[in-house]
Amino acid sequence: KHYDTHGYTLYATEKKATGNFIGFIGIRFADYLKEYFNPAPEIAWRLSYKHWGKGYATEGAQAVLQYAFNELSLFEVISLASECNQRSLRVMQKIGLKHDSNDDFDHPQIDDANPLKRHVLYRLNRTEYYTLMRDRIVKLAKNECQENVCNEKYLSSIRKHLIIKDPSFKDINKKFDWCGAYTHYILKQSGINLPIEYKSSHFGFVKTWVEWATHNNYIITNADHVIPGDLVVFDKLLSEHNMDHIGIVVDQVNSGVICSEGNIENRAQLINRKINANINCFIRIGGIND
Repeated sequence: KHYDTHGYTLYATEKKATGNFIGFIGIRFADYLKEYFNPAPEIAWRLSYKHWGKGYATEGAQAVLQYAFNELSLFEVISLASECNQRSLRVMQKIGLKHDSNDDFDHPQIDDANPLKRHVLYRLNRTEYYTLMRDRIVKLAKNECQENVCNEKYLSSIRKHLIIKDPSFKDINKKFDWCGAYTHYILKQSGINLPIEYKSSHFGFVKTWVEWATHNNYIITNADHVIPGDLVVFDKLLSEHNMDHIGIVVDQVNSGVICSEGNIENRAQLINRKINANINCFIRIGGIND
């Protein structure tokens, strides 16, 4: 009934390795304490004791947070627990929820003498979520450039797609243009839930990024609006073709941006790019309003 009403619920949670049921993680609509906070979707979890302290709650809550904003397009989520429940509070902190002590409250359904009475409320809205994601994207994109060399970890997900049409790509020594694969890897590792394919194509192709972004209203044409964490699509930068390269904006400089890019001399590098005719567009994950 809850799912039918709201489109989300608490989901049965299993261990990947065994398929064993370990508890519940998901979202429920918190309208039971209206006098303390406005009704809102609440990220919640309840795992059996023997599975505490193994990172399952954090992993599941992170996935649910992505689902809440990327798939459900919710405006805000909350999470709450007794101030004695330090494990749950740490999970909230790890996934990026924000705390304001003015939101804390005494739970009206718990006796005054009970140490669990005092409750802590964390929250995160859509704009804050995508700001958090962009910060993660920038940090990871900078760090990856220190590794420099082309790495199969960037290529593997795209390679699986290429093998279907050309089995010779099973040979990991067979390389391919990997700026799109590199960008896809960075976003996935940062917590953006991206598929590998879009409309029967894959994100190894820069054109696929533009089609996907256009469909989701993520395209930015005004360079004045660009911020770190945005993607930048280039025309005729490395070839005679439009949409031939993509990078990740990690900083802004006078008349240009610094980008983290894959497939530059077969390395990941930080490159200073001018704002000029070679730029096709920018892409902001979540859209211009976020």
